[in-house]
Amino acid sequence: MPEQRPPSGSSPRPSLDALMDRQDAAATAELQRLAASDDTVRRHVAAQSQMDAAMRRIFAEPEVAIALPQAGQGLRTWIPWAAAAALLLAALGGWRMWTISNRPDVLGPLYRQTVAAGFKPDSVCTTDQEFMGWCRSYLRQAMMPTSRPDGVEYVGWSRVTVLSPGTPILLAKVGEDPVLVVMERVDRQTVEPGRIADKQLHAFRRRIGDVVLVEVTPKDHEVILPVIAQTK
Repeated sequence: MPEQRPPSGSSPRPSLDALMDRQDAAATAELQRLAASDDTVRRHVAAQSQMDAAMRRIFAEPEVAIALPQAGQGLRTWIPWAAAAALLLAALGGWRMWTISNRPDVLGPLYRQTVAAGFKPDSVCTTDQEFMGWCRSYLRQAMMPTSRPDGVEYVGWSRVTVLSPGTPILLAKVGEDPVLVVMERVDRQTVEPGRIADKQLHAFRRRIGDVVLVEVTPKDHEVILPVIAQTK
């Protein structure tokens, strides 16, 4: 398959979390543009806005005057402040756990939809050179399998909106089971996938260079990720 290269001169796309952290006009405009064309991004932005509003309500500055302690009252004054600090840390920890547990499940639906559609790739690229060329073209990083485990068949490649618009996915079979390997550059990723709700599926994550890879499989162990390596 002839090697395809992305348009030259394109700048790395900031992650969704980075855009939300910046809070400037350019970041806000980019978030609005992404949300207008991507339901997953829109849900993520809406959830983050709700969390931010809740945190502002919880930790709003109290409208009370605080008197400085008199001699001998330092310990009694410190105790409420220590309790407040502990409460703040606990709340922040709970907020972090809430954001992790409420990340969208995008990998489970992607797997089921791909299988239901016949598990047909957009491009059949099964040789090592074709594999490496696809990764270089769409991920700007050459990678290829270092070995071919028994029972593994590389079916081909597609591009879908999952971790970002146009995320490359590798379709493979391990024995009779369809397996997806979702790949995206870290600087282009706009969605952090949540836990898969389907108890029959498992997700295994690995980072190689600037690319994050997630193997979505009915197997209880990863098979493809261990044999993928970066090449020159």
